[in-house]
Amino acid sequence: MHERRMLVSPARATASYRDHQFAATAGFFRSPMFDASLSNGVRYLIAARCNAIWSTSRAVAARLLRNGHPFVGRQCPICRTPLGAFSPVGHLITACTDPRIQAYRDTIGFSREFFVLLWQHAHEVAGLLPAPDVNSLDLSILVLGGTLCGGATLGNDWLAGFSQMGTVVAPPAGRVVHFLQRTMWSYSSSLWAYHRNAAGQ
Repeated sequence: MHERRMLVSPARATASYRDHQFAATAGFFRSPMFDASLSNGVRYLIAARCNAIWSTSRAVAARLLRNGHPFVGRQCPICRTPLGAFSPVGHLITACTDPRIQAYRDTIGFSREFFVLLWQHAHEVAGLLPAPDVNSLDLSILVLGGTLCGGATLGNDWLAGFSQMGTVVAPPAGRVVHFLQRTMWSYSSSLWAYHRNAAGQ
């Protein structure tokens, strides 16, 4: 029930969407690879690109969590790690330490090798020389179909897939949707387990 709760101001949604140039991949949900069985994953991806996923700090500020909740500041409700500059979904994709999330990252193919190929290709598409170390925060933006401030982007290859260093990489957009379809229930249930009931308790 509570996984449907999302909140963002129009100004914040517009800024997030504009800053990372998500408009360049705006039509992804029309792809035939996303059938009705993946509707929740698609919905969560759209919300993530607009910064419209509830965080612990926003839920606390909105007084939606009952007294005694365990959250301190802006943190992952699953592994309790501070998010820092990460979006909630960016953290799940690249950094969450919960064994269940880590296991599904492995299952879906979010491996170190995949992230390196994606990082290199995004810079190659933009005609840039990639930094030697993959920046996890920037990587999370690329995985969601965005563009970095320096211009690195997967562009159409985010939805179409690509070949990098002799390796054929399936469309990252498909992996992200499948990942969110499977993992956001855990995020939402961990957060909203402390939701106030109708009596405000």
